[in-house]
Amino acid sequence: MKKTLALLLAMMMMLGLLTGCGSTQAAAEETQTPAAETPAEEPAAEEPAQEEPAPAETEAAAPAAPKYIFLFIGDGMSYPQFQAASDYLGALKDEDYWQAEPS
Repeated sequence: MKKTLALLLAMMMMLGLLTGCGSTQAAAEETQTPAAETPAEEPAAEEPAQEEPAPAETEAAAPAAPKYIFLFIGDGMSYPQFQAASDYLGALKDEDYWQAEPS
């Protein structure tokens, strides 16, 4: 009885996950209008094309904000590992470290 219930719940969960994944594609397809429904464009009267001036080189475009930020935490990233890395980097910045004779 328990195995049957567990299998049924697992199948329902998988069905829900797969349905959730497919719904975004179906929604995107519904928002697109078929080519048959779009009105045909009439040829416009020929007018001289007006070009927009190019942006000045001094204007810097602001970078877009990131949509997602990932934080990767590896195995062994606890306090002793951070302390060892800090000690190592501190030793590299120490002038006495570079003047010491190798033993």
